[in-house]
Amino acid sequence: AANTHRREKQLASQLLKGFNGRNDLHSITSLDVADYRDLRLKDVSNTTVRLELSLLSDIFNRAIQDWGLLIDNPVKKIKRPSPAPGRVRFCTEEEAGRLLAACKESQNQLLYPFILLLMHTGMRPSEAAGLRWDQVDLAQRFVLLEKTKTAPFRRVPITTPTADALKNLELQENGLIFLPDEKRLIKSDYFRKAFETARKRAGLNDLRMYDLRHTAASHLLMAGVDLRTLADILGHRTMQMVMRYSHLLDDHKQEAVDRIAGLGLQKKEKMEKQRMRRCLILYMIFSLPLNYQNTF
Repeated sequence: AANTHRREKQLASQLLKGFNGRNDLHSITSLDVADYRDLRLKDVSNTTVRLELSLLSDIFNRAIQDWGLLIDNPVKKIKRPSPAPGRVRFCTEEEAGRLLAACKESQNQLLYPFILLLMHTGMRPSEAAGLRWDQVDLAQRFVLLEKTKTAPFRRVPITTPTADALKNLELQENGLIFLPDEKRLIKSDYFRKAFETARKRAGLNDLRMYDLRHTAASHLLMAGVDLRTLADILGHRTMQMVMRYSHLLDDHKQEAVDRIAGLGLQKKEKMEKQRMRRCLILYMIFSLPLNYQNTF
């Protein structure tokens, strides 16, 4: 993917700088890698350092496996920084409404259908931005994504409001739905400025475009969609990747177990209610004047 290529190019540039342009893999030791790690941690996050070390490790593995170099991988001998906790920011129903309303007011008339598509499908921004009309079946309501980040293709269902919004768009001669051309390396950047304006207008300054993927996933899960189906929709290869959303089910789990709160206790509770009822009747009787008590 274009984003991955750009990121790896930046990481490689930083590695060359950090190791002073050394390209002799034989000379790089685990101590060199540890020193690089410690220096980088003073300036950047754990996640960035982990990405850089992963690329460095891949380079050594390629040299060993494909090029036949008789060397060890020094990255395997050092401890990598702990991963940062995953960020799961998603829009509430009220926030989603505010954002879509702000998108409708945008000068970029394609912003609303684009953001609606992200919010209702969980597609990655780059996947949605580069869509062509021949990938979309509005009658059957699905999008066929080719060569995705995690699979050769993925079939993504779309909601009726999303299909209606796409139907109203004008057909472009180049076959693209949103972009004016296919030459953009980072396709989602076409909407970056318009999205930032809309999110500020909606009072959602901390919201990122990628958070709309979390928004779709979170609301699908809370609507009762199972984790396996959610993983298929999002294109996740492992269940572990969707488990980050499982905490959203805590309230639903509580409601579920409350449905069997009387399991094994119904007879006991019934007897207790009968005892309380008898006590109440006796209390009412003995609270009456003496001449009324004699009538019982």
